Amino acid sequence: MFKQTLLSLVLILSVCQPTFAATKKKKTTVKTEAPAAVAAPAPAIEQTSTSSSSNGWTPSASFGLGSIESNFNLGVMGSFMTDVTLQDTSFRAGVKTGFLLGLGDVGTWVIPVMGSATYTFPNGGSLSPYIGVDLGIGIAHVNDITVGGVTLNTSSTNVKFAALIYPGAKITDTIYAELPFGSMSGGFIIFPSVGMRF
Repeated sequence: MFKQTLLSLVLILSVCQPTFAATKKKKTTVKTEAPAAVAAPAPAIEQTSTSSSSNGWTPSASFGLGSIESNFNLGVMGSFMTDVTLQDTSFRAGVKTGFLLGLGDVGTWVIPVMGSATYTFPNGGSLSPYIGVDLGIGIAHVNDITVGGVTLNTSSTNVKFAALIYPGAKITDTIYAELPFGSMSGGFIIFPSVGMRF
């Protein structure tokens, strides 16, 4: 009986051996796939609202003929401006001065010294309109007046507040035209001008 049991066991093992081996292969065979690509994280975008200015100052000069208190004046103005960005708004800021000479019977001159700022309106065309503001002082001089051979002693020099608003337009990259008006040395001024940026 022992022989029969042993023989039966050997027979079962020999029959089951290929099945066991195949099963074992199935268990040990592992199907592998390439890992899915992982996208790299997007770089962080940093937004700031600060002010900045360009490194260079742009000089400009203009020539105009206008009126201060109904007296015609011929003059030149010069400015140094730089580009400034504040809270995502771009404008130009700088300083302006000049010399305006009276052409009437009363010999006068005015030297304005002002801070200046301009904002250029977004425009896709070749003509770029802008608006500007000047604030500062005007040093005005009035010469003696001669009436009928008699000199009246009215010569004086005074310093008064000056404030101008000037709509204008950049015609080319260097040429511009503007119409300053406001208060200069205690009187109303309007001074059409044409200028050039260097």
